[in-house]
Amino acid sequence: MKLYEKTALSYSKMTPERADSLANQYFTNRMEQEKKLETYYKKIKKATNATTAFQFYQAEVYLLTLVRAQIMQQIPTYGELQTMTKK
Repeated sequence: MKLYEKTALSYSKMTPERADSLANQYFTNRMEQEKKLETYYKKIKKATNATTAFQFYQAEVYLLTLVRAQIMQQIPTYGELQTMTKK
């Protein structure tokens, strides 16, 4: 959530360097989330089986995607904002 807020607050002072920094923060965030999912997948698989662990993984990915989509629907993209300010 903080990264989305940081992104929205950066729109008024966006530079190529700031855009690159934000993109890299999103990449890092996603990689860390995937590592955590993998860790929990392995724990669940060990405690139960691969099928149950896979169900967990699919459910988590679905929920993360849903939450991201809901957040992104509330925040205009930088390109949308640029288009709106030119009108």
